[in-house]
Amino acid sequence: MGEDPPSTFNLFLQVDFLLLARKVLKHNTYKVNEEFFFKESQFGWIACGKLQEKEVSKQNQCFLARNDTLQDTLKHFFDLEGLGIRDDPVSNEKDQAMEIFNETVEFKNDRYVVHLPFRKSYDELSDNYSLAKQRFQNLWRRFSHDPELYQQYHEIIRDYVEQGIIEEVKDDIKGNESNRPLYCLPHQAVRKEGR
Repeated sequence: MGEDPPSTFNLFLQVDFLLLARKVLKHNTYKVNEEFFFKESQFGWIACGKLQEKEVSKQNQCFLARNDTLQDTLKHFFDLEGLGIRDDPVSNEKDQAMEIFNETVEFKNDRYVVHLPFRKSYDELSDNYSLAKQRFQNLWRRFSHDPELYQQYHEIIRDYVEQGIIEEVKDDIKGNESNRPLYCLPHQAVRKEGR
């Protein structure tokens, strides 16, 4: 045992674990009893030992005060009762798409053809002309390095025009003053090598 610890100290904190204890703690210890002792450290004397644990209350209490009217309470009750019963707007859109599919699907020229489920509102489409033009310029540069890709691409596009899948836009796209919705579909060549 070392020298007596000082009778006053500046701060008392409950610490469960001390990091870098070998560098902080010194060898002097002053034992008060079996459960309580002082240990000298770089910061001064530290009181150590087990604290008496207080008995934890096993009672839980919950209080709730609301100022709802009867009408609000009933509305809240029926909203909870009807939870999950309301139509899901996403599934409603899926149902409409399936209905359009079932009504319009046909088998022509060894292919299935179906109408697209167009929306009545065009507000969601944004002007993407510059994005589509940039992608087309990148594609054109790719064609200059790969003439075979250009030839394949040209044949596919020509075939799509002949089948009526796509059509050439004759209007000046930038000067589209007809107020009809116009959305440029950016695309790129996708091919598997060896096919």
